[in-house]
Amino acid sequence: MPTGQIFAGNPAKLLRAMTAEESAFIGKSALNYAALAAVHAAECNKTFEQIKTDMALVAAGNESTPDYDSHRGVTTSLPA
Repeated sequence: MPTGQIFAGNPAKLLRAMTAEESAFIGKSALNYAALAAVHAAECNKTFEQIKTDMALVAAGNESTPDYDSHRGVTTSLPA
């Protein structure tokens, strides 16, 4: 089966060929998803003391964390 096609339904039926923009988005989306997974893994590996420190810094307005920013929808950097 050729690549670059969009299928939908059950059973799946060919809808159309993907645009170049849609094809490029798939690669970018995978990179963004992997970056988000890395942030999530780092946040999940924090100790209780590290979490308390992060919460105190954010509450005081001194610092934000990538995890906190991601929940607010703030993007500080994206993969190239």
